[in-house]
Amino acid sequence: MIFSEFDMVVGGLTKQSQTNHYYLIAKMAMDIQKTMIRLKQSRENVR
Repeated sequence: MIFSEFDMVVGGLTKQSQTNHYYLIAKMAMDIQKTMIRLKQSRENVR
């Protein structure tokens, strides 16, 4: 995956600071949003 490399770079850059914590929260929020969109789309396809 492309993202794992990006994650390692960002993680390395932000390891010393609080930013890493906020980055992880933002990433989690993005993942949740993607999952919600996917669920909504699959529900519409069933109808």
